[in-house]
Formats: sequence, structure tokens, C-alpha cells
Amino acid sequence: GDRLDLTPIPWSWEGLIMQARMNLLVAQPKVGKTALLLEMIAKWHTGDSEFLGANFIGKCPPVVIVGTDQSEADWGSMLAAVNLVSKDGTICKPIERIWTAADPLHFNDRGLDALGAELENHESPLLIVDSYHSCVGPLGQEDSGSTYANPLAALLIVAAKARATTCVIHHANKGVGSNIVSSSRGTTALTAVPSQLIHMSFLQTENKRDKRITLKTQGRSGTPMNLLIERTDAGWVSHGDGEIAEEAQRLQGVANELAGRQADFYDYIDMRWTLGEFAVSSAELGQHFNLTRSVVT
Repeated sequence: GDRLDLTPIPWSWEGLIMQARMNLLVAQPKVGKTALLLEMIAKWHTGDSEFLGANFIGKCPPVVIVGTDQSEADWGSMLAAVNLVSKDGTICKPIERIWTAADPLHFNDRGLDALGAELENHESPLLIVDSYHSCVGPLGQEDSGSTYANPLAALLIVAAKARATTCVIHHANKGVGSNIVSSSRGTTALTAVPSQLIHMSFLQTENKRDKRITLKTQGRSGTPMNLLIERTDAGWVSHGDGEIAEEAQRLQGVANELAGRQADFYDYIDMRWTLGEFAVSSAELGQHFNLTRSVVT
């Protein structure tokens, strides 16, 4: 006869970051995980209603950053790029507290107690952890063992008590995983703790100048999202649906594997379609390549 809470899960950043839940952001180094979250915070705080096509829900909360992975100078540069630090180095709101590599916080009892005390000072804060490994590595945790996820489970309890929305940045493994769970570095037990998983990776194309990134989600609520985004000099921009780009990439890969006469046929059909979306019949192929229709078909 007990009743469960059936309130729909609220969003902070609609479809991407769950409010008052733990969100795990997984990507290879230098893809732009931290930069994405900082620009999100800056736009939310200054009153933008959406970012990359996804709406913000409510006002931007106070922000606490556990930035053990980066030096104070690196954090200064990143915060300055999105106007979250003044010219004299003063950290601006909504950021209330930041730990850096110079003053690290680790997820042992002492560190979690300090973090919990800080979170309790703010109403429903946004907690950014960058990165998980830097916060647990000095504790002797091996990322291949199931105990690697224990500090994350402990962090979940600390954050839940303060009703914090938590975004934990974690590095992806060196291989290319078939899904978000397998792409995460270390034991898959880690991905079982958060409510929402977010994965970022470069869209692999033949053009080495192509810096577009796919952003995918997988979680316990809501429809999975697949966005195509890019970090430019002017900030992050959206290129729309990531599935469309990935399908085009897959088809291009198939086309690249064609050889001989099949490749010649494909190139001709592609050229005719590009010129004016002209349909090409087997008779036209035979005439162009001086082949009989039976050979063409």
C-alpha cells in the first residue's frame, strides 16, 4: 500500500542534463567536455532560454566545481573565455566555489565531507566534477575493478542530500565503443551509477578539418538524443540531428568500399543526382559505359 514518487524527472538542460540527478559526461581528452559545460553555465546565467537547441528549465543555480584535473591557470583561461571571471581574476557568479589541481579535492571521506558541507551552503546547486579519475586516482583505485565505482556511488549520496544536479566528466577508453556504456573508461559498473549518460566524440570523416562532434544521451528517462555540434571561435554551434550525419557517413563508407565497375556506376549516378537529381536507368548506364543491359543489371 505504500506510494512511490511518480513525479516526472525534471530537466536542467532539457533532454541532456537531469535535474537533481547524477549525469556522467564521457569523451576522449580535448573533445571539449569542460568547455561545453562552462558555456552552458554562462549562457544559462546570463538569461539565454536555450543552448544548442535544448531549453534551460528554471534559473541557473549556484555552481560548485571540483576541478582537480586542471591547474588554476587553466581554469582561469577557460572561465575567462566565457566571461565567468573578471579581469582581475575574481570568479564571477554563479560559480560559488572551485577546487583546482593546486588545491585538490579527492573522493575520500575527508574530501566528500568537505564537498558535502559546501553543497549544503547552496540551494539545489549544480556540481561539476572534472574529472572523475583525477578525484579517485590518488586513492589507489584501479579503473578495471568494480570498486572503481564506489567513490562515485558515495558522491551520489552526498549530492543527493543537497539536491544537487551533478555533472561528472569522465574520459572515454581508447577504443571505439559500440555504445555509451562500452565507451566509458574502466569498469562498466561506473556507468550503472548515474541516471543520465552523455557521450561526445568527433564525427569521423575523410576531411581532417571536420571538427564536428556527435553528442548522444542514454538514460533512465526520456528519449535518447543525438546532436551534431561544433566548437568554433565564437562558441558552440548546433548542426542539427546527429543521426543524419552518421547515416551519411555510413553510406559514404559503403561507397568508398566499391571497386571496379560498381565504383564507376556509383560515381556516374552520384554525378547525375548532383546535377539535378536525375534518375539513372540501366539503359542509360549501358549506353554511357557501352555495355549491354544484361551486363549492367
